[in-house]
Amino acid sequence: MTELRGGDRPTTKDFEKGYDDVKLLAKNVTTVIRGKDEKVELVLAAVLANGHVLLEDMPGTGKTFLARAIAASIAVPFERAQFTPDVYPSDITGHMRWDYEQKRQVLEEGPLIIGRDTGMIFLADEINRASPKTQSALLEAMGERQVTIDRTYKLASPFTVLATQNPIDQEGTYPLPEPQLDRFLIREKLGYTTPEQAVEILRARRHGHPIDDVEKVLTGDDVRRLQKLVQHVIIHPELEIWIAMIVERTRELAAERDTVVLGASHRGIEALDIMARAGALFHERDFVIPEDIEALIVPTLGHRVLFTGALEAEIESDGEEALKDFFQENVLGPVKRPNVKSYRSA
Repeated sequence: MTELRGGDRPTTKDFEKGYDDVKLLAKNVTTVIRGKDEKVELVLAAVLANGHVLLEDMPGTGKTFLARAIAASIAVPFERAQFTPDVYPSDITGHMRWDYEQKRQVLEEGPLIIGRDTGMIFLADEINRASPKTQSALLEAMGERQVTIDRTYKLASPFTVLATQNPIDQEGTYPLPEPQLDRFLIREKLGYTTPEQAVEILRARRHGHPIDDVEKVLTGDDVRRLQKLVQHVIIHPELEIWIAMIVERTRELAAERDTVVLGASHRGIEALDIMARAGALFHERDFVIPEDIEALIVPTLGHRVLFTGALEAEIESDGEEALKDFFQENVLGPVKRPNVKSYRSA
């Protein structure tokens, strides 16, 4: 298919091809990550939105396997770094070393720049165990999409960091501060499987792990084409205003100081916008509807809003449902929902 140019409006066939591609990608990943189709689509939407994902959950919930399954499905390099306190920034970015045979400095590539020309999926395992200096090196690459060693190396798309962290066993860890969390397009929890799903997984793994049989179904060029397609998904002006008002509501709550200490930044507006457009492709639409935005409130804003200690403790105790209830009652509820005859006309 002809590559989409930035200003070209894709044709109906372009979108139909896109719908087929995202379905194929999601189906491929869910052969490994079973029973979590919505979570898989959410993370894949973040990849198509050219963003980064923080997977925060208990051990054994499939965080690492999800990252590996996505990487195995796309024909771009995959690199993994296991973060520990003794990992230095140069261990992930690379460094210059003296080559005695050539009698000159040469680049020792780190895992973060191996796919700089082709795009890559980078798994940052247990990112909160790395030192703040090492975290900053990674997060700078995420934000600027470049790494500076002897010179500046641009990181080609698709470049997605899938970072994991474990919410328990916090001794010896370095929690990501709010400005660093803001670099992640979404934060998501996978959750445990049901007993029925667990048995299904158990049987599937008796004769080898399903990830060993995952085939690459999309190329780097395919993903870049889908990323451009996302940019052309229609979002009605009324929905754009609604998104801005939703984020503004989190700042109003911060001013009240009862439940929120810090509201979401402008990145929250951008995250809701691009994720809603990427998510629409998974529903075979070239336009956004209010339900797309409502479904993304917690993944896109949950880590961008700083709660009071009492509410934070309640959320940690009651889980994700408490966070959903808070946003529904205190953010979505007070902000009037748009009522537009056709969301496809912008």
